[in-house]
Amino acid sequence: MDKHCAEATSDWMAKKLVGVMRDHPNMTSKGVEGPFGGVLLTAVALDANNSIFPIAFAVTECENKDTWRWFFYYFQEFFGPLDNNIPLTFMSDRQKGLNLAYEEIFPDATGRHFCRHICSNFKSQFPGILLRSFFWKAAKSYDVVGYNEAMASIKDINIAAWRYLDKIPRSSWCRHVFSSELKCDHVTNNFTESFNNWVGDLRGKPILTLVDGLRRKFMKKLHKRYQKGCTLTANITPRIAEKLTQISQASRKCEIHMASEDTFEIGDGDRSYIVNLSKRICDCGAFQISGIPCKHAALGIIYRRKNWNITVKPGSRGTCI
Repeated sequence: MDKHCAEATSDWMAKKLVGVMRDHPNMTSKGVEGPFGGVLLTAVALDANNSIFPIAFAVTECENKDTWRWFFYYFQEFFGPLDNNIPLTFMSDRQKGLNLAYEEIFPDATGRHFCRHICSNFKSQFPGILLRSFFWKAAKSYDVVGYNEAMASIKDINIAAWRYLDKIPRSSWCRHVFSSELKCDHVTNNFTESFNNWVGDLRGKPILTLVDGLRRKFMKKLHKRYQKGCTLTANITPRIAEKLTQISQASRKCEIHMASEDTFEIGDGDRSYIVNLSKRICDCGAFQISGIPCKHAALGIIYRRKNWNITVKPGSRGTCI
């Protein structure tokens, strides 16, 4: 392994990008297919352009509380003490050893669960397309009204299914109770699956070949992203700009009523929402949870002819679905 190259890659990750990403690492594990076996533990996140950002990885003999605790210990050692003002949230499947490990090393951190994992267990006990549809509606709703409507529908169909979901802490899978400080509304494990596919055939290599191959892939990926970033002239990244275009188009179906310079009442179907642009909030919840203007806020921004740059919260990654 090229020691200088490894140090340069690690230093660049730590100093340049981890500050943006470390508030929402996504933890995953995958079996190593090489002759010596083992498990590949990884921490993956999304950057400001909603692209995969690998943070750390390790190969261990198995996956349990002890191996995850070891992983988190060195995770903290490498990145240093985390600022309590920066919300730290780990997203994972419902593996108890993992949750116990990060709670021990990062007692102030919060956790989320992959909704696909919850849905998989849910549909195995309560099959039916309609139940799954209402489950996703409950999970993805930005406000408590939408959540309650979806859960009420599930209760009407199968009260046992409602009880099953009601026992799971809402803070781990429901958008409407996610922290507004984090600015990430991600509820699925799509990008960890993308990362596992990105690792590709390396998983079948001997451990040293696997580790060095991943290091080189990380290095190339980060440098390519750095080069692309140097060409950007706008404060908003391309994918978020594309998302804002879609949001502004959706806002055309809404109706605006001025209340003050930065406060509006927005009619959307049979519901009305209050938007305050200066506070970056909307009654629908999407603006404050994702950090990106919802369609209701977008209509106010367009009406007031404001600059999108001052309404998108710095560091926001937007929808990660």
